[in-house]
Amino acid sequence: MLSFLWKSYIKNLDQWPLLTKALTGVVFSYFGDFICQKVIEKSEFSHERSKVFCSYGLVEAVIGGHFWLNFLERSFGTKRTLKNALVKTTVDVGLFAPFDLLLFMTWTNKLENS
Repeated sequence: MLSFLWKSYIKNLDQWPLLTKALTGVVFSYFGDFICQKVIEKSEFSHERSKVFCSYGLVEAVIGGHFWLNFLERSFGTKRTLKNALVKTTVDVGLFAPFDLLLFMTWTNKLENS
């Protein structure tokens, strides 16, 4: 069953990369926020808050999971070496992470307070 789901996911990534990554971002954002609200915070589930997180997950998955990671692959290659992984991670943490954090804080503040 898991093998079938994984193969279907990979097939969808090949056929519809942006849509698949966007939906993946939404699903992971929903479940992550659900776990945070119910298990960690032990609070009532806020659908409004979850909508904010899911909308961010959709946008970030497309920007970060598609365009940014493809840029890193084009810029630094696809070799699976420790050096290449460290270079990509350094660039990601140094350049994209601050932008991503700013986007997250702005996005969630704006939507939660509107």
